[in-house]
Amino acid sequence: MSIWERVMDYIKLNDNIKKKDFKNIYLFNVGENYIAKMMLDSLKNALILKDYEDFNYSVFDGKKLDINKISELMETLPMLDEHRLILIKSEYAKNKDFSKKLNEIIKDIPPSTVIIIWSEGSFDKRTALFKTIKKEGDIVDFEKFKEYKLENWIRSKIKNKNLILTKDAIGYFIEASGYLLDGSEVDLGYFVSEIDKLSSLGKREIDLEDVKKIISVNIKDEIFKLTDALRDKDTDYAFRLLSNLEYNNVNFMQILAVVIRNLENMYLCKEYMKKRKSEQDIVKDYSLHPYAVKMANISAKKYSDKEIHEALNLCLDLDYKIKIGEMRNREAGIILIEKISNR
Repeated sequence: MSIWERVMDYIKLNDNIKKKDFKNIYLFNVGENYIAKMMLDSLKNALILKDYEDFNYSVFDGKKLDINKISELMETLPMLDEHRLILIKSEYAKNKDFSKKLNEIIKDIPPSTVIIIWSEGSFDKRTALFKTIKKEGDIVDFEKFKEYKLENWIRSKIKNKNLILTKDAIGYFIEASGYLLDGSEVDLGYFVSEIDKLSSLGKREIDLEDVKKIISVNIKDEIFKLTDALRDKDTDYAFRLLSNLEYNNVNFMQILAVVIRNLENMYLCKEYMKKRKSEQDIVKDYSLHPYAVKMANISAKKYSDKEIHEALNLCLDLDYKIKIGEMRNREAGIILIEKISNR
């Protein structure tokens, strides 16, 4: 059986929890923090009585981990309960020496103890610890949702609140959140919180303007506004937004990633319109949200093919120069705005 055949998603884990099919060791590969936290709570509630949580649930989340303390707790019988749960939530768990020692002690893990290793980012599959978990426990991948899955998840939450959101409202909601950006720290909890606020409006049908008025001004929303300003060739507003993003220490590479994504969508619109194809064809062929395609198509009409190609090449050039240290973020931001919005 391959490594990936041993990897499960949160749905399978949830099924196992309901069936009380527990392992003694888990590795959580965490990309989607909200779902991972939800599953951690589900496991904890299934394993440990609430009244004895203080005695039977331990968290190790420091910069350094005490392997002796973990070993001692692992071997200690739970107090007035069936299980003891140990959460190791530290990047130090990937330390070579610690990983080796942990691998040794979990070979003798008692049936009453469950250990969860919470890993944000990749976990070295070559280590003995990874191979032991693969063989004896469960590896659970909490991947961030792709666009289509995110939209379906949002729709289910909206339906549970007895709300109806227009397509444009959902599209803006997703784009403004910044959830889909590479390196974004936004998780599904953001949408849960904002949907609660939308439900307090006292109306069932919610449109784009309602969403714009109600949802929190996420810093990623400022990036979204900046890309709009560039597409609308509003130089002054673009510079004001860039200054605000710099003040909030937003990584310029995130801004650049959104601009590139929008330019690529604009290019797609240009090409499809030449072939007399529709926005819906783009949505279907590239799994993009209708709102994102609609906005890209509107913007594409303001640019020639040559301008879009030049803007994309400019972004790629800025990306390269920043990465090799030839250009600072501030300088790149100025060039980006001046060259794109003044075309």
